[in-house]
Amino acid sequence: MWLDAPQMKNIIIINFNIILLLLNFNNVFSLEPNPSTGASFIFYVATNGNDQWTGTLPDVNAAGSDGPFATVKKAIDAVRGEKKNGSRSAFTILVRGGVYELGEPLVIGPEDSGTESGPFAVKAHPNEHPVLSGFKTINNFEPYMGKIYKADIARLISFDPNVRQLFAHGKRQILARYPNYDPLDPIGSGFLYVKTYAEKGSKRKFINQTGDVHAWPALHDAEVFIYPGNNWGGEKL
Repeated sequence: MWLDAPQMKNIIIINFNIILLLLNFNNVFSLEPNPSTGASFIFYVATNGNDQWTGTLPDVNAAGSDGPFATVKKAIDAVRGEKKNGSRSAFTILVRGGVYELGEPLVIGPEDSGTESGPFAVKAHPNEHPVLSGFKTINNFEPYMGKIYKADIARLISFDPNVRQLFAHGKRQILARYPNYDPLDPIGSGFLYVKTYAEKGSKRKFINQTGDVHAWPALHDAEVFIYPGNNWGGEKL
């Protein structure tokens, strides 16, 4: 994934395969603050938490040995574990303020539902504003060639390395392509045009313009997109 040097700040990638089953269809959503818990058992989640801790403290203790969880998923799993052990208590997960980048789909199903006497709720910590985000921030860019920088994102997107969206400064970027895309000529640039058909009466094979196709070393990694014009109508490819 490549960007010019001036575009290197505040880089965010987004992947639409993230499934958020919390009645919100946006890739980024907020948990509405609600200071009233009415719960008999509370788990806490914070950006400075640790999934190896008990999750029963709202802040890290003085010894740094216990405190809130780091992820909502871990807190949900903790509730599931308590229920599996026979607990019928009311459970509340309070999420501290901050942005939580999801590394995998967060799924809450019917089996996680509470009861009238033992409800289950996921809420923002009182007066705080947490955000669960499908974005991943890229901060490991390094010089590659000229004004081009590169970054290895495989470790950031462990569940799906085929990232389709890249945002810089809140603006969606264009995927690397050949020919290069020119934002000043969005219609005429970034496309190759067919010279002629290889077989008369058939549009299944074509001849490219001289010099358009190069000997790419890893052609199996390439994607080819075809944008048929009006004269391709009715042809089955």
